Amino acid sequence: MNTIYNHEDEFLGIIPSSIGQLKKLTWLNLAACSFSGRIPSSIANLTQLTKLELSYNMGFSGEIPSSIFSLPALRELNLSWNYLSGPIRNFDKASSSQLESVDLSNNEFSGHIPKAFFQLKSLKHLDVSSNNFVGLVDLTLFWRLTQVLDYSNNNFSSVFPNFTLYLSYTSYLSMSKNFISGHIPISICNSMLSVLDLSHNYFRGPIPSCLIESTRLLVLNLRNNHFEGTFPCNITTGCALQTIDLHGNKIEGQLPRGLSNCSDLEVLNFGGNQINDTFPSWLRGLPHLSVMVLRSNQFYGSICDMVCVKFPGYQDTVDIIYKGSEVSFERILTTLTAIDFSNNRLEGDIPKSIGRLVSLRMLNMSHNAFTGKIPAQLGGMTDLESLDLSCNQISGEIPQELTDLTFLDVLNLSNNHLVGKIPQSHQFSTFGSSSFGGNAGLCGPPLSKLPCGYSPYIPGAAAQVIKSSHHVDVVLFLFAGLGFGVGFAAAIVVKWGRISRWFTATVRASQT
Repeated sequence: MNTIYNHEDEFLGIIPSSIGQLKKLTWLNLAACSFSGRIPSSIANLTQLTKLELSYNMGFSGEIPSSIFSLPALRELNLSWNYLSGPIRNFDKASSSQLESVDLSNNEFSGHIPKAFFQLKSLKHLDVSSNNFVGLVDLTLFWRLTQVLDYSNNNFSSVFPNFTLYLSYTSYLSMSKNFISGHIPISICNSMLSVLDLSHNYFRGPIPSCLIESTRLLVLNLRNNHFEGTFPCNITTGCALQTIDLHGNKIEGQLPRGLSNCSDLEVLNFGGNQINDTFPSWLRGLPHLSVMVLRSNQFYGSICDMVCVKFPGYQDTVDIIYKGSEVSFERILTTLTAIDFSNNRLEGDIPKSIGRLVSLRMLNMSHNAFTGKIPAQLGGMTDLESLDLSCNQISGEIPQELTDLTFLDVLNLSNNHLVGKIPQSHQFSTFGSSSFGGNAGLCGPPLSKLPCGYSPYIPGAAAQVIKSSHHVDVVLFLFAGLGFGVGFAAAIVVKWGRISRWFTATVRASQT
């Protein structure tokens, strides 16, 4: 027997130590089974084994036998998504090992990365993410890595100042979600990186301009650090970036017009910085732009005709203000597209052309100074699931066309100057009073049981508008000597009817 492949079979119990007697075994795949207990040390007897796949068992626990790393023929080792714990001991014969790929991610390993890993001469892919490793990130001997180095979601506290000097050939580097500080060294300009993720750390200083000018880098994720200064402006036509995520830093100044040279850009997130600029109307020249987040900056002025932005969809990670709170979507579905312009100083009318972005799922323009009416054309965005126009200066009636948004799960029109009767067709009958509160001229359910033709508590001007509306009800209910108060709910209840179970779980997890 050369191969055992039992992927996703319902095996129970432990792996018997007798498995070490299968001396001619070259491939062992027991992924996504229901094994438990410790990995038997007798696996070290499988000297002809080239691939060992024990991921997604969730019952494996305890330390792993370090002798596994010394198997002379082993090239691929995957122990991810288990409950393996404890330190990884140093092992012998590392210099003669054939290991090319090691995946230890999503376990409970602790301690330091063993020094023997640095002696694995054939190693191309190392993933130790989502564990409890600590100490210094030592990359000096990982110069042979040509594929992936993932140290993310651990407890690493420091890194060598010139850490990228030793990663000349690595294409994917992630050290996100650690406690690392310092600057990005200029030696990164000589790297071959396609993906750089240093998010959720304590990096500071300016962003090296070579990262934006690179013809190789596709994904740049520096979110939630302390980067400061202006964004590099010398961006040429060679820019290959598809994702730029700088959310939650201290970037100031203007958004450089040179970003229009990044013609493959799909995700642009400058939320939570100190950008002071007019609305970047030139972004509409980016044909692949899918997610644009500019919220919580100091953008001002009116927004452009958005019809040129195609928003075809993209997979990435992004924070969006959803149902009134910040939600992080770890992997956006390819069908999900979003615009978040909230918390700026944008003004003027909401462009009617936004209604032509028919693939849009989320639109958040809250906490600005928009005026005028809600465009009836928004009713043509039939895939829209979340619409937030709250805390602006929008006036007029709520367009009846919005009731055509049958997939709308979240609606917030509160704190504006809207008047008239609240539509009650389709999805609108499911929204609570918090969706409409703070609009003195609105009437009807869910704000009040009183008909729209009469309310002694609405100011005269607003009441006059309502009485003249074509939505006026003819039956009036008079209440003498009875005080009437309206309470507004503090939360919006949301369901995700059309998004996958996994996506729903992500949203729920982010709220706990």
